[in-house]
Amino acid sequence: MNFLFRVAVIVSACGCPISAKEKTVETGVRGMVIEKKEVRPYYHHPQQVADPFSEEETDWQQHAPTTENEGEDRTLLFQVESSSPPDVDPKRRPITPLRRPPRRRYRRFQCGRGGRRRRCRRPPPLPNTYRPGTLTTTFPYGNGLLQVSEGLSVTVVAEAERSVTYSNGDVSSVSFHRRPDGAACIPTENGGWIYVSNSEVGSGGVGAIKFDSRGRVVNYKRILDGTSTNCSGGRTPWGSWISCEEWNGGRCWQTDPEGIQPPRVTAFGQGSFESFTFDIDGQGKPTFYVTEDSSGGALRRLTPDDNTLQSCYNNEGGKYERWCSLDSGKLEYLVFNDNGRFEWSSDEQAGRNSARQYYPNSEGIDSTDGKLYFTSKKSKTLIMLDLVERTWSIDSTKEGEFSAQPDQIRFIVGDDGDSRILYMAEDGTSNAGIFGRTAEGRYFVIVKGIGYGSETTGVAFSPDKKRMYFAIQSPGYIIELRREDGRSFDDDYLDIQYENA
Repeated sequence: MNFLFRVAVIVSACGCPISAKEKTVETGVRGMVIEKKEVRPYYHHPQQVADPFSEEETDWQQHAPTTENEGEDRTLLFQVESSSPPDVDPKRRPITPLRRPPRRRYRRFQCGRGGRRRRCRRPPPLPNTYRPGTLTTTFPYGNGLLQVSEGLSVTVVAEAERSVTYSNGDVSSVSFHRRPDGAACIPTENGGWIYVSNSEVGSGGVGAIKFDSRGRVVNYKRILDGTSTNCSGGRTPWGSWISCEEWNGGRCWQTDPEGIQPPRVTAFGQGSFESFTFDIDGQGKPTFYVTEDSSGGALRRLTPDDNTLQSCYNNEGGKYERWCSLDSGKLEYLVFNDNGRFEWSSDEQAGRNSARQYYPNSEGIDSTDGKLYFTSKKSKTLIMLDLVERTWSIDSTKEGEFSAQPDQIRFIVGDDGDSRILYMAEDGTSNAGIFGRTAEGRYFVIVKGIGYGSETTGVAFSPDKKRMYFAIQSPGYIIELRREDGRSFDDDYLDIQYENA
C-alpha cells in the first residue's frame, strides 16, 4: 500500500552547530525496519509556532541561524519522506529544505570603548582653539587669580592641608602636603599615571596622587617621610622617582610611586640638591645628572657600574626586577673650558669653580635627543650641553614678562620628533607663571598666578600629553590645564603671542 509516511523528529540542538547536509535514517514500527528515508533538516526557533505543512514561509525560515546566535535555544525538525507518491491535500506542500547561509564576515573597527565589531566612524576633531601667549581667561581662586592662555580649561586637583577628593566622592585619609615642589607623572600598568610631588618643608617627604586611565583621581598617599626640604627631582627610565633634599647635608632618594618598594639613598653624595634627569647614549647605557642650588654647586654625573646595569636596567624580567639601586657608580663634575667645550672631571673643586663662573645656583634640568638643558636662577640663563660633541652654550631667559628667575623645566616633544617646547616654572616674583620656549629660542607665557606671591613648581604632563600639571607653592594648589579642543599639548596650535612681539 502506497502512502506518504511523514515523521517529525524533534531534536534539541542546545546551541551546538548542526550540519545542513542530508542524512539517512531508518524508520520502523516495534523494531521492524520498513525503509530508509532521506532526511533534510530545517530550523525551528522556539519562539515560533511551526507548521511543517504551512505554505507560508516566515522570516526565521528564510534566514537560518549563523554562528552569531549559536548560543540560542532552538529545535531541529527532520522531514522524513518516503519514495511513494504523496497522498495528501495538494494545497499542503512540504516546506522547502533550508540551507545554512555562508558565515557573514565582519571587518574589525576599533570604534568606541570595547572595540565593537560594527561599521562606525570617529567624530572629527574639534576646531583648534589653543592660542599660547594670549592670556584671555581669568579664574579667581583662593587669594589670587589664574590667567591662562586662550583655549585652556582649569581644574584644581588638590590643596595643601586638605584631604584630596576622589572621583567617587571619597576623600584621602591624609591631607595633601604643604609647599608642593618638584613633580613628575609616572605611567601605571592600567593606563593611568601617578603625579608624584615633593614637599619643601622642614619635615619634607613625597606625596603621590594616582589617576586612572580617564584622568580621574582615585588615590593619594605619602611614599616618603623622614627627610627634609625636598625640593625637586626627576623620574628614572624604569619608573621610579628621585627626590632631592635642598640643604647642605641633603641626599637624593629613590622612591616607588606605588609605595611598594622602600626608599633608598643614591650615590650622588651630599649637597643642597635640586633636580634630577637621565640620558641614554647610543649604546643604550644610561647616565644620571643632578643639579645643586648653591653658588658653587657643580652639576654631577653618575655612571652606574656595569654589573648594576646588567642586573637590573637591561633585565627583561618583571617591573621591580628592572629597578637599579643607583647606590654605587662613578661620580664626576661638570667643568667648562673657554673654547666652548666641556669635560667631566673627578675633581669636585674644579667643578665648583666652574659653577661659580658659568652656572651658579643651578635649578631645573631635563634632556632630550642627546642634549642636556639646565637653568641658572642667579644668572637667569639656560645652559645647553651637547653630550655627544662635548660642547656648551648659554642663552638668557630674560624676555618680556619672563624676567624673574627660571626654575624647574620640562620638555615635551611632538610625535614627529621635531616640534619641541621647553616649559619653565618661575621664581622670585609675586606673579609667577609657566612659560614656554620654542626650539628657535622664543618665549611665551602659558599661565600666570596673579597675587599669590609664590613661585610656580611641579610642571609635568600626563603620558598622553593632554593634561599639564603645575603647582602654586603657596598656598599649595595643584592645577590641571587641558586644551578645550581636546588635543594634546604637542599638537598644532594657533599663532603664538611671543614675549618679545
